[in-house]
Amino acid sequence: MQYSIEKHHIKTSDGWILEVKRYMPKNFLAPVLLLHGLGANSDCLDFYGDEQNIYWRKYSLAFHLLKHKFDVWVADLRGRKGSQTFLPRKEPLKYNWNVDTYIEHDLPDIVRYIRRLYYKKGEDTKLFLVGKSMGGMISYAYGMTLEGKNSLRGVVAIASPACFEKNSDWGWLLEFVKIFYPRRLSIPIPWFKLIEELDLMEKFIENMVNLENVEEKLLRKYMDKVFNNTISLKVFTQFVLFLKYADFCKFPRWPWLCDIFYKWPFLGKLFYPYSYKRNLWKFKLPILLIVGDKDKQAPVDDIWYIFQNIGSKDKKYVELPEFGHIDISFGDKAREKVFPCIYKWIKERV
Repeated sequence: MQYSIEKHHIKTSDGWILEVKRYMPKNFLAPVLLLHGLGANSDCLDFYGDEQNIYWRKYSLAFHLLKHKFDVWVADLRGRKGSQTFLPRKEPLKYNWNVDTYIEHDLPDIVRYIRRLYYKKGEDTKLFLVGKSMGGMISYAYGMTLEGKNSLRGVVAIASPACFEKNSDWGWLLEFVKIFYPRRLSIPIPWFKLIEELDLMEKFIENMVNLENVEEKLLRKYMDKVFNNTISLKVFTQFVLFLKYADFCKFPRWPWLCDIFYKWPFLGKLFYPYSYKRNLWKFKLPILLIVGDKDKQAPVDDIWYIFQNIGSKDKKYVELPEFGHIDISFGDKAREKVFPCIYKWIKERV
């Protein structure tokens, strides 16, 4: 198989440099952009990202799509790996961002950059977007915009919630974030190191993975690679607000007033932020929703709600038995059952 590997550095409209890796085979079918989850980096869907490593061909979704002749782009959002351009101790104010920043800056700027490369060749090409967990969430939000509708051919969301109802188990996150309140404070967080130092690792693993699907040694390699990131506290705080409001919404302009009034029908409207959950009907693109029945972070009821309320005519829901949140995109079983499902769905829409 002939292919080239490129690293692209994309400057966002607010001054961050994002690193995006490209795997380009000869005579490819279509471009596909892969987006990682909340605390993860690009290794989440491109394990090791190194063709010399034995794990890459076995466990990388990027490689699986590459070998099937797709032009694969793998993004690192701000605060991850090559995209981290500021030292936290010197410029902590640069870490004042939240999930809305990914939706309004990082993802649109990456998509525009990729499409401009095609424009230069005289091609008006749209992308497929594959998002894991939060990567799928920001894909829902971007897909609701006019730009998203005009830039994407379809979205694959892997274990990507939008409801955050009581049957979700995010206890590890609540215990972690409450240590760093108040929410107005925004500081850089090397979150995975702190999970270990705060003795939350056992609870984290229990909530995030079905250990029957991944060998313990391999899981540790994965976590050390994928979760070694420095992220704004406000990103985690916003997820706590999702849990509090049982909603996927923007960060409130006045968080304390929102807390007081959000349950009051009339006053709540004045302070409650825009809800992506309530506006799923605006998303019209083709979509594949994948979830594991053992996933405690994105329970099947949550993903089924999205399937029922999203505005797409071309939509598919796939529930896979015995998969948890991490192992649904990593490990032998993911390679055997999940990767082919994603490839088949995209291939049918090229």
